[in-house]
This record gives sequence, C-alpha cells and structure tokens, in this order.
Amino acid sequence: MKKLIIGAICIILLTGCGSEKNVKQQDTKQVEQQVENNANLQKTYQEKDFDLGFQNKTAVKLESNDEKNLFLKIDEESINLSEEKDLYFNFNFCKLKAKDFDADGIKEILVLFYGGASGTFQDFCMVKYDGVKWMSVPCDWNPDEDADNIKLGKNQQLRYRYFKAGKNNIDISYDVYEDGKEEAVKKVHVKIYFNKKKTKLCVQFQN
Repeated sequence: MKKLIIGAICIILLTGCGSEKNVKQQDTKQVEQQVENNANLQKTYQEKDFDLGFQNKTAVKLESNDEKNLFLKIDEESINLSEEKDLYFNFNFCKLKAKDFDADGIKEILVLFYGGASGTFQDFCMVKYDGVKWMSVPCDWNPDEDADNIKLGKNQQLRYRYFKAGKNNIDISYDVYEDGKEEAVKKVHVKIYFNKKKTKLCVQFQN
C-alpha cells in the first residue's frame, strides 16, 4: 500500500514538473513572437548615403514604426514627417533626393511620394538643417487644391503630376487634357520656392 502511495506521489510530481516546463516554454515562445511582431512593425522604405555638405557622407533612412507615422532618420537624428503634414501610407514607392535650394552650403533632403493608378508623383516633403538640427520645412502647397487654384478652360482637366528640382526652386507641372482629345493640349506649372528668411516654402501658380 505504501509503495502504491509513493508511486502515485512521484507520478503527480513528475507530471507537475512537466506541466510547469511546458508553461515556461509556451511563455518563452509568446515573448519571442511578440518581439518578432514588434520588429515587423518597423518598415524601411528607402535608405541612402548622401554628400550633404558635411565632412563625411550622411546616412538617410525613411521608415515607419506604426500605421500612422513616417520618420526620416538622418544619421542618429529622427524627424517625424507626419507632424508637419498628413502624409499617407498608400504610396506605391518613394524617392530620396538632396539639393541645396537655399544656397547655404548644406543640401536639403526631399522625400518624394509616388502612387495612384498611374504611379506618378503625388506629394513631397522637405527637411532642412538649421545649423543645429534637422527640421521639416512648412510648405504652402497642397496638391489637392491645385485644381481649384489653376485656371482651366471649359471641359479641361489636370492629369499626371510631375516633379522637377530647379536651381533654387521646385517645379510641379501638370498635363492639361480636354474632353474628346487623346493628347494633352498644354502644360501648367506650380512654382515652389523659399521665402526670404529661408524658413518656409511658398507657392506660385503659373498658368
């Protein structure tokens, strides 16, 4: 009888130890899975080294770490681009460019977004070095308002937005189409340039 009781106790102890081990293994797997899921939340869209005017090349990376915010990382500094304007995540692809628009010796960084059914240029944002840190540059241009601000003839529509970086300004252009015609009848332009203090981007419509 004693042997039976002792045997039963041993079985219970062994079973309990095994269960505790299985629970620990499950907890470890859950933690590892959570870490992996958190890592997958960060997505890199573009990564490039630029000669921005400093002694060494600068590493620039565009990434997101959740569903709402885009970050531009310049070396170890991070700029939240979504704080300046409501940037969307439905772009097909993006490009990083650098150019010294304000002629201060340090190039500004441009993030260009492409998307839509035709995969054409949709929007951009600019980041500038102010001598101490990098900052997003406010811009008066709103692409959704161009159709209201550009004078068009009867039965004319804007199609296909294009981006071009000039010497000290940005040129946004459109093809203008008329009903019943397969080819564009003309181009119209939106000029974007720095204000006198070099702190903001202004807009001028050129019909």
